[in-house]
Amino acid sequence: MKKMRSSTLFLVVAVLLLLPLVSAGEVIDQQQTQGGRLFKLGYAKCFNDPCTNPKYLTWAEQSFIPQKEKLAKVELRLIANYAGLYDPCKSNAEKFDVEIRTTDGDIIASKNDISVCGLPTKYNSAWTSIPLTAKLIPGEEYKIHVQYKGNAIWWKKDYQYNGFVLGWEMSKSNAYAEGKAKTNLWSTNNDFMFKTWGK
Repeated sequence: MKKMRSSTLFLVVAVLLLLPLVSAGEVIDQQQTQGGRLFKLGYAKCFNDPCTNPKYLTWAEQSFIPQKEKLAKVELRLIANYAGLYDPCKSNAEKFDVEIRTTDGDIIASKNDISVCGLPTKYNSAWTSIPLTAKLIPGEEYKIHVQYKGNAIWWKKDYQYNGFVLGWEMSKSNAYAEGKAKTNLWSTNNDFMFKTWGK
């Protein structure tokens, strides 16, 4: 009986000690977890044939509306593709920035010069955690902005697309009603895969 009481008391004390840690921890605030399409940064798109004026896909962003006032980090579903042409990790030249921006374009949090080395490769993207801390206004719109800073644009002899370095997976439909995806070339009702963690 004494042994049972001691075990019960220990359990109660452990729970009481852990409660502040749980309540003060990070929780998912906003998220969009449907995939199926891959947006390719470091890819040149042509609007005419033959390709005489390529347009480079250099940045992408996803808007969201937080419910928590403190942002702790974001997770993005990313992939690196070396296309078998060269290894960007040798020079560590292929990098990207992730920023939190207001609708006016003001940067309120950023993680700069993130190397593509270490990101998943081949055909399967994976969640990549990026620490970003900021004070947000619940109910206001913000943007997760990804800026590609590399120089690996690959071409075939006939100027057709031949590769990319950084990919961000997105949905095939309007999966997140509180925001939308946009790039330097177009906007869409589809949404990039993301999670915001708040407190």
